[in-house]
Parts: sequence; structure tokens; C-alpha cells
Amino acid sequence: MISNLFALRRFSSKLPIAPYFAPTDSIAAINRKFAALESLADLKEEVRAGGRIIGRRKASSSLLFLDLESNGSSIQVMLDAKTLQQPDFKLVADACQRGAVVGITGFPTRTQAGEFTISATGFSHLAECPHNLPMMNWSHKKTLKDSEKRF
Repeated sequence: MISNLFALRRFSSKLPIAPYFAPTDSIAAINRKFAALESLADLKEEVRAGGRIIGRRKASSSLLFLDLESNGSSIQVMLDAKTLQQPDFKLVADACQRGAVVGITGFPTRTQAGEFTISATGFSHLAECPHNLPMMNWSHKKTLKDSEKRF
């Protein structure tokens, strides 16, 4: 038991866990409502959604892309140090590990590549995941192929 507590403490981030987050939309509803729209530049409708981080890509020291999943739907979230209303972007980036549960407040937009994404203005760290999630890519060498171990 003590070793488990030590493991949790070792992997914990310095960003405090938010006690409450009230989402206004589900990820599936956001995708249905905004993904088909071509131009999102004039749209100023704020959305609030939460989910588990299943993917993380760091584009630069001040730009981070997350894949958020909830109830079988996923969406891309862009965390930019310029638009995110957090005092320390490094703490936010460290808290964004695969498996963590987060809440995002932001605006629907498109990236330069044309992908639908949520440009985050607010970030709430709801729960961390101290264990590594198995890779879902079946050709990856770290994927668990035995379903008894995986589930």
C-alpha cells in the first residue's frame, strides 16, 4: 500500500486538481454542430467539454495538441500559451499526460492545415492517470494483444 502511494505521489503534477467542472456540450454534440462548417473565423460561441486525453503532440514550447475522448467521440484540442488563461503553461503541459481527465473551455476553430479543433482558453485538470495506457495501434510493439491482460 505504501509503495502505491509513493508511485502516485511520484507521478503527480504540480497543477492542482480542480474540484468541479461543468461541461455545456458533449464532444459528440460539438462535432455534430461545428465540424461540418467551413468557416469558423467569425464564430464566437464558447464551448465547455471534458474527457480523457488519449493523444498528446507537442508542436513547440508554447503549442500543444491533445486528443480528447469521451463516450466514444474524440476531438482535437489546441493549447496555445498566448490564448490559454493560465499563469504557467509549463505546468499545464506537464499535467497533460495520456489518461488524465481534463476539462476544456474554448472556441471551435480550424488549424492552418484545415483540421477542426477547439482552441482552448481555459483548462481544468480533473484527474491524473499514474499508469501508462496501452497503445491502441495494433502494429505498435508496446500494444497489449492479449485481451485478458488488456481488459
